[in-house]
Amino acid sequence: MVENNKKNELKMICLEEILRQKTIIFNECVMFDQHTTINGAGIDLRPITYIDLPVSSPRYLDAVGEYIYGLQKVVNYRSLCGIATQGLSYTYSTSIKYNIPAIYFRKEPQKYGTNSHLAGKLTRDQTPTLIIDNLIYSGKTLNLAVSKLKESDISIAGLFTVVKFETSFSELIVDNKLFYLLTVKEIYDYLIQNNYFPKNIEKYIKLFLKDQTLFHSKSEIYLQYLSELKKSKTSF
Repeated sequence: MVENNKKNELKMICLEEILRQKTIIFNECVMFDQHTTINGAGIDLRPITYIDLPVSSPRYLDAVGEYIYGLQKVVNYRSLCGIATQGLSYTYSTSIKYNIPAIYFRKEPQKYGTNSHLAGKLTRDQTPTLIIDNLIYSGKTLNLAVSKLKESDISIAGLFTVVKFETSFSELIVDNKLFYLLTVKEIYDYLIQNNYFPKNIEKYIKLFLKDQTLFHSKSEIYLQYLSELKKSKTSF
């Protein structure tokens, strides 16, 4: 596995590229179907920030790929399985650089030809596979990928996500070891230290990361945030 010093170096490269490309959204954030229940009443959540990642950066992809490659020493995977669409950049850049067989998983089965959730084939000596995604939010997609791979008799070495999102909504069923390179807290701490957000909305970002349910269609704090955001007149 990648040693701690090397992992920290790779983390820093990723954080630098996130900052350089300004991929974390906070002023035009749209996320659909985010619902929950508070005191028996259904509410629509209003996420105020969104994690996009700098997949157009070769430096960033190379850092993530080096970490993925280092995981071979821990779980002895023989192939990669990317989660479409966000996991594909990491999967195939790593596959090409290190000559590792790769397939990918799609949430919806192909509507013609194979009618399968999986694209590509692995021989028995190319398993077990390492599942790759960019960020775990609820875990539903990874659960489905694990299920479909098992149905296809493909053994699983482990799960990797670039970013681990500690959330109360997690539904991930972890039968395999989960690896990650960054946490949401590490990303936002780094951005705050580098004055990424307008000062008047920093406190709202911190509150959102602690408890997303504070920001919903009927909350006063969400309206306060919108007012402060308007004052900042910040745009990318």
